[in-house]
Amino acid sequence: MLGYGAIGEDIGQTIAVGLARLDIAAEQAREMDRIIFESYLGGLRDAGWQGDARSVRFAYTAAAAFGTAVAWMTIIGVLELSKRDDTQDAMLDQWAIVHPFLLDLGDEALRLMDALR
Repeated sequence: MLGYGAIGEDIGQTIAVGLARLDIAAEQAREMDRIIFESYLGGLRDAGWQGDARSVRFAYTAAAAFGTAVAWMTIIGVLELSKRDDTQDAMLDQWAIVHPFLLDLGDEALRLMDALR
């Protein structure tokens, strides 16, 4: 999920798609959020970037919650169900946990948007 975009957007897509495809267990979503974001920010700092971490967190949370999750959860879910042995119940069980997590990221993005104005 790397490519051109806002700093942080790529990891937002990575976590949302990983959750949608069942590559990341729903129960690990919050821990992965912490690990991925802290590691990404550390990498930016190691590379010499000295910007506001809130702007990175905003791009990450907005991409995960709004840009990726809303559209991709359904599309990827349908495609994955046709390719994998996972049952529809497993997918729905995953999404029942993941959607509140992604909605929380959306709320965080909205708060950050107001704070960064």
